[in-house]
Amino acid sequence: MMDSLGILHSTPLLCFIPDDVRLGDFRDGFRNLPGTLEIDSKSIDTTIISTENLIQRLLTAQNEKVDGNAFLKERLFDVFVNDWNRGPDQWEWMKPGEPGNPLWKPLPKNRDKAFSRFDGLYPKAASFVIPEWTSFDGSFPPPDRATRTGRFLDKMFLSEISRQDWDSVADFVVAKLTNELFDTALSRFPKELLPGSASYLKNILVERRGGLKEFSAGYYNYINKVVDIFSTDFNDKVEIIRTDTSTVIAFLNQESGQEGKPTVHYKKEFDSRITEDIRIHLA
Repeated sequence: MMDSLGILHSTPLLCFIPDDVRLGDFRDGFRNLPGTLEIDSKSIDTTIISTENLIQRLLTAQNEKVDGNAFLKERLFDVFVNDWNRGPDQWEWMKPGEPGNPLWKPLPKNRDKAFSRFDGLYPKAASFVIPEWTSFDGSFPPPDRATRTGRFLDKMFLSEISRQDWDSVADFVVAKLTNELFDTALSRFPKELLPGSASYLKNILVERRGGLKEFSAGYYNYINKVVDIFSTDFNDKVEIIRTDTSTVIAFLNQESGQEGKPTVHYKKEFDSRITEDIRIHLA
């Protein structure tokens, strides 16, 4: 499904870990268990860094930023498959090597929480205490629960996206999630699991696809209700224009422009009916 959406990803391989002396100190904990191997996504044509290094770089590298539309597409997919564990350590960031490309693309890792369910008395009770524990069923939890572990990166990288662009990304994702795509994806399940799981999972996927655009609209409102905007370490100029119905925030980088013209690092018009608070963080 990620291939159909154009989402960058590593390729996990299902494997079995044998009882082998080469496991060393890990032998007792991992022998005779199923597991996954992820093919290293690094290549000589790209730069791939951790989230921690990305944030440091965005503060100090002129003109570089995260591809917000690509990140939103990935985050909508996270919610669609109920991959609720999407904290900063679950990402790497990739930038192609061609000169002049300022955008970092998200590279998700560790898809081990997709399709999670919390059934039974104790897991269900625990989900009231641990709100990010949401179950994969036909409906979506509120955006603050569905995206809880990823909220810090969401707030940093999604707030600049306009409502029109946001809705266009959501429309693209929904259009790509066809029944035929579900059938193809489910056909790759181990044959022993197909009789009991395929039709059950497909029905839920179809239901969730039907509700994804409504969820996306609520997600936009959630991201834009309280907004945090971060400057770089350079000589940024902040312009604020307020009217009765909106507020326009623009960050201009005075040092990176050409021919004396500053580069627009961030610009967004916020709808006052949605946005209650805008917090500007100056370096």
